[in-house]
Amino acid sequence: MIFANKFIYFVLAALAFFGFIITITILGDPDFRESVMFGFLLFPGILIIFYPIAYGIQNDDDSKMLETIFGIPNYRYKVWLIRFGITQLVAVIMLSFLGVIANIALYRFEIMPMVTQVLFPITF
Repeated sequence: MIFANKFIYFVLAALAFFGFIITITILGDPDFRESVMFGFLLFPGILIIFYPIAYGIQNDDDSKMLETIFGIPNYRYKVWLIRFGITQLVAVIMLSFLGVIANIALYRFEIMPMVTQVLFPITF
């Protein structure tokens, strides 16, 4: 599901949006703080996590597996937990990459605490 045909477009859109917002902010008001970095990472994180989740539901519905997954006791939780874990792992990797770029180019902050802070609203 992560390596489906269109996931790369969501990753590229997240990178483009990240670059666009950073460029606008640099040209407008260069007062960087950690809260600004949080905002920079939030929307790309939502884009990165949206596609695999929506694709998984649509794919299961199209292949008529949704009834099977939710019909077998305790099976649905295992399948969705593994999918969600893989999606979160990809989001952590991508947000860490974007955090490194922002850390080098804009403002020094601790990357992993910021990534965990950004993952909280994305997860829920």
